[in-house]
Amino acid sequence: MVPFPLLDTTSLVTKAKANYSLREASALKQVQKSDLPVLYFHGNSDDFVPTRMTRELYEHTNKAQIRIFENSGHGEAFAIYRDEYIHSLNQFIDQHLK
Repeated sequence: MVPFPLLDTTSLVTKAKANYSLREASALKQVQKSDLPVLYFHGNSDDFVPTRMTRELYEHTNKAQIRIFENSGHGEAFAIYRDEYIHSLNQFIDQHLK
């Protein structure tokens, strides 16, 4: 059984339409090219995307901030730490977009 058939199917579509598969795509290469500010949110209990991957992106992004949330899995930080999450987001917006 394929663990994530949706990703494999999507990869076939990107290969057909854009001439690259998801396995060829590199977030790391892309953030290194960007001069836009990036705010990374990550839960340290994420078992889908390891925290080390987000830290690596952060370390290679020109203008970046990172916020790691304790005891939250993939996509759970907002639900568990709503006020802190919103506060961090608003600070980032105030600093970079206003």
